[in-house]
Amino acid sequence: MMPTAAKLIAAVLFAALGYGAAVLTLGNLTETINEGWIREIMAAFGFLMGWMIAGGRAAEPLAFSLAAGLTTSAAILFWSVFFVAGYEMIILSMRGAYRGPFHAIESMVAIGAERAMLATHWDTAALLVLGGLAGGWLAHMIARVWR
Repeated sequence: MMPTAAKLIAAVLFAALGYGAAVLTLGNLTETINEGWIREIMAAFGFLMGWMIAGGRAAEPLAFSLAAGLTTSAAILFWSVFFVAGYEMIILSMRGAYRGPFHAIESMVAIGAERAMLATHWDTAALLVLGGLAGGWLAHMIARVWR
């Protein structure tokens, strides 16, 4: 995993995309939740996924770079929802809300599905799709300039 300019640019762009998606998602929540570090965690997932997925495929043809950008956006969404659902499950398990480990995992899936529905509100989904395409395209252009 040699560092390249395309990987760095993709990582920074997708970190910003993750942060922006978190801000939009938190704005769509009607309930009051402890926001904590959600924005920063999504930015970290965006940085990692941008480096590994979009940055790693930036030197390929444009169609593959665009697809890698969309895949990166989907990966940011998946890992962020997985993390938030796992965190909420652990908090609830510390309060004694579950009968056993399988009940906790079942609840985590339900929490994840609920959070994914909130994260796929039209404005967040549009940001992730358009940002993924733009990030893939920019990473591809950077890879073409700095080989």
